[in-house]
Amino acid sequence: MSIKSSSLPSTKSLILASGIVLTTAYILSKILDRTPPHIKRRKLIQSLLTKQQEISETLALLNEEEESEHKTNENPDYSLPVNDPALKKLENIPSARIRLISENLKFKDKVDFLGDYTNLQEKEFDGDYEYHLKDFKELKKKINDMKKDGIDELQIVSDFDQTTTAFTWNGEACNSLFGSFRHTDQTSQSFKKTTQSLYTSYGPIEIDTNIDISRKRLLLKDWYDAVKAAFLYENLNRDKIMQVLNDGNLALRYGYREFFNVCKVLNVPYYMISGGITQMVQTIMAKVSDINNYSNYFTFSNDMVFDKEGNLKDLHMKVYATTKAGILDKRKFSFKKNTLLLGDLITDYEMASQMDSENIVAIGFLERKKEGMLQDYLKKFDVVIVGDGDFLLPDYILRTVAGVEENPFFKEKIEEKKKTFEEVSKLFED
Repeated sequence: MSIKSSSLPSTKSLILASGIVLTTAYILSKILDRTPPHIKRRKLIQSLLTKQQEISETLALLNEEEESEHKTNENPDYSLPVNDPALKKLENIPSARIRLISENLKFKDKVDFLGDYTNLQEKEFDGDYEYHLKDFKELKKKINDMKKDGIDELQIVSDFDQTTTAFTWNGEACNSLFGSFRHTDQTSQSFKKTTQSLYTSYGPIEIDTNIDISRKRLLLKDWYDAVKAAFLYENLNRDKIMQVLNDGNLALRYGYREFFNVCKVLNVPYYMISGGITQMVQTIMAKVSDINNYSNYFTFSNDMVFDKEGNLKDLHMKVYATTKAGILDKRKFSFKKNTLLLGDLITDYEMASQMDSENIVAIGFLERKKEGMLQDYLKKFDVVIVGDGDFLLPDYILRTVAGVEENPFFKEKIEEKKKTFEEVSKLFED
């Protein structure tokens, strides 16, 4: 006969019950020592009945307490401060606002974690960056229109490498997910040389705005095909790839965790489109929040295929800079009216090109060493953050649309850097 684990007493219950039984045995031994033989049996039965009742009542109380604790712990950890206004907002959200977009469910990748990501890092706030706005009046109008429509009509479209993650960490450039394999002891020197040579040749093509898009698409496909061949020749497995991820020099942008968890609290549709690897993205995001319980969160990336022993057998290369534009298609998906888009490459703007959004607020992250590309970025993005920026502005826009007060901790940081935030703060004034 099998016994469900949930039906077994807890350790705490067993310890207390054992104590009661031992006490009962001690009391009964004393009773037997002092009681004449002809009444021993009656007193023994009475004592047993009394103690059995006490044990039953005690175990019932323990079970009630444990059930209450379990219910309390069932609430997901949103990684938000307990006084965050977003958590209070959840209590008043109509059920329609936290519904699953059932039409999109068929496009939801099955969550596939590599293992426990133990190296999640988050940048500290430094404010060492500048905002550049393409058109202040137009952007202010977009934000006001989004605010009128409310959180029911907002969706997030975001890149991962160097958008969700920062440009630098510990004084060094952050690795991309694919780049992590060039900076680890888990891969061979031959693999590193091959993939580094490919990156050196094709990396500049990816960011070159002067190359015709159709030609760039063919060149980047060649790159990804060659990378796939190198990966399959390397004899990688799940354990090695998990170690590569933990070895990587990666860090989330400051404030990203809070931003993402507000999205989760409000169940805002969130489309993560990454030129990296699905399993690596999901393993990291699982440390940011419980994405298993985020029904409107979607990952679109390149899928690793493993055999039963966990060995890498294939790599489905389908998402890179020039293919992101074809993923979110209104002929396949059901979309909202308004989009908050986040990326670090000019081509990331095209992630929303087929969504037919009425309003797109696009925020681009631009490294200082590429500041010469600022004007090209401003042709696409409404806001360009030059330097290793953070998620204060995306979080502020999200909360404004949702009607949630700003994060009090963020507010404190904004006050510290008034000059940095002077212009963008006016976007939210009535």
